Amino acid sequence: MQPIAENAIIHGVTDIGGKVLIRIKAYAKNEYTLVIEIIDNGKGFDTKKSEKADTLSGIGISNVADRIKLQYGESYGLFITSLVGQGTCCRLIIPKQTYEEDKG
Repeated sequence: MQPIAENAIIHGVTDIGGKVLIRIKAYAKNEYTLVIEIIDNGKGFDTKKSEKADTLSGIGISNVADRIKLQYGESYGLFITSLVGQGTCCRLIIPKQTYEEDKG
């Protein structure tokens, strides 16, 4: 999550002035899937004109996306939505893991 939150600070909020809001939310989508969202109120970008949404051009962001796919498979990953002037949402989708206490 660190490279994504850092990216929100560096690229998303430098020009807006005022208060910066970065929210991090985590929730179970179902019994098998965990969703982590990093949402900022920054300047956003046009996903149709920008390669950022498709290629995830930042090295840290690309690394996160690649590692999720390699570790968990193609049904998981990093998905970005953004609106100019309204902010960006980076959504990490990974398998939900549970741990049982050692009963021994």
